[in-house]
Amino acid sequence: MHQSDNKWHAYNVADVMTLGSSEWRIIRQLPSFNFTKQPIFERGFLYWLSHSNHIPQQLIAFNVESEVFSTIDTPSHVDLIVDLGGYLGLVYAGSKSLIVWFGTGHNAHGQIIEWGERGTITIVHEGKCINPSELVS
Repeated sequence: MHQSDNKWHAYNVADVMTLGSSEWRIIRQLPSFNFTKQPIFERGFLYWLSHSNHIPQQLIAFNVESEVFSTIDTPSHVDLIVDLGGYLGLVYAGSKSLIVWFGTGHNAHGQIIEWGERGTITIVHEGKCINPSELVS
């Protein structure tokens, strides 16, 4: 929130600190999406999953070098993002299985521009299929 002329104005801002410095800088050019979970880092970008009704669903990407935010469409509905050993993974939790995607193509700056499906993982415990959507929060 920011006050000017006795009026309050709401806008998204991010605070960025340069390594080796103790000063915070404000970045005002943010996409207007709700993202609250921890980001995943890959190839110079921080990625967050947006929580909006936007179709297709989107990721928020922050280029740590240029300090610019952008958005990326996901290949399908995504329930969560995960770190796959230093690579961003997208996960959809279906009724009896998980579908996992990962970045297969990157632009010149390193940002993901294409997705590949890793495959479907059936969840079985003690001979019974488990509904992974009940495990995802």
